[in-house]
Formats: sequence, C-alpha cells, structure tokens
Amino acid sequence: DARRVFQRMREACLDDDCSYSTIIGISTPDEVPGILASMRERGIACDLVTANSALNVYAEAGRGEDCEAFVQTHMNGPGKPACSGQTYTIVAKAFSKAGLPRRAEAALRAAEARRLPIDAIPDAYASMDPPQVRDVERIFTEGLRACAHGGADISVFNALLKAYAHERPPRPEKVSQVLAQIDACGLAPTVVTVSIAADALCSAGLPMEAHDLVEKAKRTGIKPNATLYNTLIKGHAKCRCVLNQGFCSCSPCRCTSPEAAMRILREMQARGLQPDVVTLNTLVSSFCHAGRAAEARGIVDSAVMVAESVDGCAPDLQTFNTLLRGLLASAPNGAPALEEVDGIVGEMA
Repeated sequence: DARRVFQRMREACLDDDCSYSTIIGISTPDEVPGILASMRERGIACDLVTANSALNVYAEAGRGEDCEAFVQTHMNGPGKPACSGQTYTIVAKAFSKAGLPRRAEAALRAAEARRLPIDAIPDAYASMDPPQVRDVERIFTEGLRACAHGGADISVFNALLKAYAHERPPRPEKVSQVLAQIDACGLAPTVVTVSIAADALCSAGLPMEAHDLVEKAKRTGIKPNATLYNTLIKGHAKCRCVLNQGFCSCSPCRCTSPEAAMRILREMQARGLQPDVVTLNTLVSSFCHAGRAAEARGIVDSAVMVAESVDGCAPDLQTFNTLLRGLLASAPNGAPALEEVDGIVGEMA
C-alpha cells in the first residue's frame, strides 16, 4: 500500500524528501541505490533523515561496509548532510549485527572527537557470540569512573548485564552486583535493565529468582512489557539440566514448568499485552520439553485459528519445527503416527 501511494505521489509530482525517507525505510538494501538515483533525477536533496534511513536499511542487514561506503559517498561533503550521533550509532549497529564489535567501536570512536554519543560500543561487545565480557567490563570500568563525575549512563550497565546473560557458563551472582552498582551511581533501572537482568537469571536456570526480581521492579513503578514477559516465560521453558551440564538427565524433562509459563501468559494478557510469535514458540518449547507434545499441538492449533480470524499470533517455521521435534521425542519408539506428521506439515504449507 505504501509503495502504491508513493507511486501516485510521483505521478502527481508530489514526492518530497519525507516520502523518499519513508519508502527507503521499507526497502531492501539492494533497492536503496535506485531510490537515491530517482531522488537525484527529481532534483530532491538527500537530507540527514533520509540518509540515516538508508543507513539503517544496510545496518539491519549487517552490511557495515556498505554503511561506511554510503557515509563516504553521500555525507559530510559540500551540499551533503553532516553525520550526526545517530549516524555513527547506525554504522556501529551494522558491524555489531555482522559480529564485528571492534569495527563497531572504531566507527564510534571516530565520532568521539566530535563529542557525539558512543553508547553502542559496549552493547556491540555484549552481542558477540560468545560475548566479549572482558571488553564490556573494561568499558564498564570507564563508566564507573564517569559515575564519580555524574556522567554514568544506564546503557553501559545494561550491556554488562547482557554480556553476563549470554556468557557460558552463566554467572547469575553478577546480576545483584551490577544492580547494586546502578543504585550506588544514583541511576534508575529501566524496563530494559530488568529484562536483561531477568534473562541472565533465567539463562542460569533461576526462573523463580527472575520472577522475584520483576515483582520487586514492579513495586518501584516499572511496568513490564511484552519482552519482559517473554523472558520470564522462556525461563520456565528451558531445561536446567541442559543449562548446567549440557544434557537432560530426566525423561521426560521435569525441569521445565509449562503451568508456570501459562500463568505468566495469563498475567501478560491481563495487562493488555498481546503475545507474539516469540511467546508462542517459547510455550510450545516448554510443553514439548516436558513430554507433552499433544498439549503443544493444541496451543499451535489455537494460534492458527486465532490468526485466521483476527490479527493474531501466527505460528512460524520455528513453531512447527519445535512441535515436530517434540512429537518425535514423545512418540513410542520415536515413530509418531503418520497422520500427525502429515497434519503438521499440512498446517505449515
């Protein structure tokens, strides 16, 4: 629809920089050069908003080299938009998505002399697989020094929590330490902070501790969002045996708690928050790990019916893959009824 409206604006010569910025935002990286060429043909200048919109398209695809080339070609020159703090942050995001946090840091350090923000650097290190915890801790130490001068930023603390959440083996004891340091710096945790801290606890197989953390945060005025609820549901879906020793020693798995996951889902809905496909996949995983593939199948069937009738949560490929694995694991001799497999494959199609 947006493309159709844009085409009509072009035909009526009503297209402007705002409309091009919008259409670039819903385009693919390979489409961006053609759209920019069309702008030039129409005599419409590429402003900062449009340039950052184009950069963000490349960044979402993890194409850092293209971002740098775009900046060199289309920005920081006569008659061209000057780079902003957001520009460098977008370039850093591109390298971070590509798994190149040091390139992300280099991109942002280039802006440091211009006193532009560099908050994305620690997050780039934390997003590595595995996370570069020492680099995040190094930047975190710099943040603590800034704290003494009133310059601390909650994003650095969030990045450190994220690194600990993704570290293997996890170190849940670090969560309380970081939260205490946040308090010592006079900073207020955000819902993002709580979500990451809860994820760190859930990754260590401590879903009840994560739930207690969220309850305490709610008493301070923090309102949980869908991401936070999905994190708590995930905590009850993960097998603690696998987290701690690499394999499950019980069959079916008794570590997961589908009932607890469903209670969180009901609380989420009671707060007016709609579950998404992440919620659905986590619930299906929880029931399948517990050897209850038939109930997982019922959840998927319900989601399919809701998605067909309203703007509901439609299953994706991961949903059906998880369901098939659960069905195979719970079937006698690993041989589920052929009609069950055919039914699931039919729903996928």
